[in-house]
Amino acid sequence: VTGAALAADPVVHVDRDAPSGRRTYSVRATRGGVTGDDRVCSLVVGPGAIVRRGFSHPVNLISQLIHDPVEGVLIAATTSNRLSDSLHRFGEDLEYRDSIDSPFSLPWQVAALAVRVEDGASEYHCLGWTPGSPPRPDDVDVKLPVRVIASSGEFRRQFEVPLPRPRRSLVVFPSGMAWDEGTDTLWILERNSRTVINVDLDGAVLSGFPHPAPIHQDGVANYGMVIDGARNAMYLSSAGTFDRSITRIVELTRSGLLTGYEMPLGGGGADRVRGFTLDATGGSFVISESSTRTAVSDLVMRRAFGDVRPVRFLECRATAGGHELEWTNDGDYQRITIERSGEMVADLRGGVRSWTDPAPPDACGVFYRVVAHSGEQSSAGVICEPSPSTFVRGDVEENGKVNISDAVAILEFLFLGGRQPACLDAADTDDSGTVTITDAVRLLGFLFLAGPPPKPPYPERGCDPTADGLGCSR
Repeated sequence: VTGAALAADPVVHVDRDAPSGRRTYSVRATRGGVTGDDRVCSLVVGPGAIVRRGFSHPVNLISQLIHDPVEGVLIAATTSNRLSDSLHRFGEDLEYRDSIDSPFSLPWQVAALAVRVEDGASEYHCLGWTPGSPPRPDDVDVKLPVRVIASSGEFRRQFEVPLPRPRRSLVVFPSGMAWDEGTDTLWILERNSRTVINVDLDGAVLSGFPHPAPIHQDGVANYGMVIDGARNAMYLSSAGTFDRSITRIVELTRSGLLTGYEMPLGGGGADRVRGFTLDATGGSFVISESSTRTAVSDLVMRRAFGDVRPVRFLECRATAGGHELEWTNDGDYQRITIERSGEMVADLRGGVRSWTDPAPPDACGVFYRVVAHSGEQSSAGVICEPSPSTFVRGDVEENGKVNISDAVAILEFLFLGGRQPACLDAADTDDSGTVTITDAVRLLGFLFLAGPPPKPPYPERGCDPTADGLGCSR
């Protein structure tokens, strides 16, 4: 496709209508009817586009990268034995500044790194490991130390975190950590178990979930992790099934659900992507990239979102009339779009500050993502997750027990004009999305004939894993 035919003088051409994605340009000169060879270049337009880059010298093999908003610096940890006895500081302009001592001595290294801010001061949480150490066969839990230091390097305290055991005979590999401002907790990625865990500031595990877009090639390491607490968004790096390097950064909720947003990586001469973080504005990622061909290591700032400020203070509540969303606009928007669990459900005018979803599914995994638009630019998405109804499937009478009276309650409702259960999901024992006689039969079979138990959530209270037309009216 011919994009432009230029006179001989211009040495610069601006393609102002280039759509987002990877674009390849070839330049060919013609003189006296003779056409020369093509000169080809390739770049990314929109999300993933390179905004700025700088050599990371004297530091290479940067595995962890965090932004300290108080000091206005980027903090880097490396897997290089020559440099891993220090944490290295770069300016927000990506220029190297200085270093502070690591809280660990060789052969220990900082495997994962997070910055926490309290009372206007920052502290660094450093998770230590000895690279290549497999768990012992008799280890029930794999525990590793987290040492907390001030931004000056002064030691504050230490605690341990239990990590998930890796798959097969792989080594323990903590490859990312981030502080969650919204919950004042830490999230940790254990690469070889493909698991993300949430721990408190003493190391106690609060929750966890499997990596929703795991790496499939054992030789590809997905370093780094980012939490944007103001937008309730988490970011992890990922790759396709057969990719031999990291190819994208994906966005997910605190429940581990992919939102559908991802930023492509690659190009620009690099074939290895390592640690990453959000920049000071929250609109771009700063990524450690290197080339195995040239041995050059860079810090690269790539655009993640458009130049539109996202909405603020998004809240969503489950009410009798549906899910109510409210937010504060932080700019003059032309449009505001709302996605529910990855599907567009509303396209609103720019001044709107609230919206109600009249018929949301009462199930696990429902989330909303609000995006502001101005012209061709779009903001980062802001996420909220309403609390779904919780119940024990089979406990129709909601008395904390599953017994024959629950099966009788289902039959009376279906055939004798009995009252409708307050939570129809509890009566749907086979999770088919409807309450029928088979639900009572399944429950009786479980109670008296060693039949299969009710579908989850059972025996513990939980939310419905299946979106259907049922729900709980309380």
